[in-house]
Amino acid sequence: IYTDGYTYKNRIIGHHIGTDSRDLYFEFSYHLPEHDARLYLAYDREEHHVREGDFKEISHEAISGVDVSLSRRVGLTAAYSHAWVRNAGNQFSPVQEINNFNGRIRYTF
Repeated sequence: IYTDGYTYKNRIIGHHIGTDSRDLYFEFSYHLPEHDARLYLAYDREEHHVREGDFKEISHEAISGVDVSLSRRVGLTAAYSHAWVRNAGNQFSPVQEINNFNGRIRYTF
């Protein structure tokens, strides 16, 4: 249950990173028109408690993925990411490494 931050009619509003934070994100993608697909590489760096707090949570995430349209209405996405997080939860902690693989099936009505 989300308990911190802004909500409207019990729905979360605002940016996921919150206040007193920095977020750097960039992405490179390549469109393959003959397969109606897109390959992408991305990088995301987030830093929390920029101006206050002794231990700043800093994360770096590298992401690679493919997005393919199988038809006008159906598509598939698969992505892999590797993240490094220091001081998770703004508490002193060694670097944690996280691996994530996700997939999505998309149907447009």
